[in-house]
Amino acid sequence: MKAIIERHPWLPYVAPFALFVGLTGMQPYVPGGVAWIYPAKTVLTGLLILAVRRWLVPSGDWAAVTAAVTGLIVLVLWILPEGLYPLLGQTTIFDPYQHFSRPHAIVWIGFRLVGAVLVVPMAKEFFWRGFLIRWLVRSDFQNGRCRR
Repeated sequence: MKAIIERHPWLPYVAPFALFVGLTGMQPYVPGGVAWIYPAKTVLTGLLILAVRRWLVPSGDWAAVTAAVTGLIVLVLWILPEGLYPLLGQTTIFDPYQHFSRPHAIVWIGFRLVGAVLVVPMAKEFFWRGFLIRWLVRSDFQNGRCRR
C-alpha cells in the first residue's frame, strides 16, 4: 500500500470519499438498499480512513475552536429551516423500525449516527479541504496552503 500511495499521494484523500459516494449511488439498485448499504458504507469507509490515516496528516493550522463554532452555526442553519424551503424531487424517509426488530433498528440507528457524525465529516473534510481545494490552487497540494 505504501508504494501505491507514494506514487499517488492524493489517494488517501480521495478514496474514502469515493467509496462512500460510490456505495451511496448503489443504494437504489440493491434490494433493501438503505437498510444494508448504509451500515456497510459506514464500516468500510471508516476502516479505509483508519487504514490510510498516517497519510492524512493535516498541513497548516487547524483552528479547532473556529471549526467547531462554524460547524454549530452550519448545523443550526441547516436544521432550523427544515420544512420551510422547497424540496427537489421526491424524498423517501427510511424508518428502521419498519424494516427491523426494535433491537436491530437501534443498532442501525447507531450506524447512522456514527456515519453522520464521524465517518462522513472526516471523508468529506479530507477530500474537499485536504485535497481538492488545495489541488485546485496548486497541483503539489501537500505543500500548498489554502490561505495566505
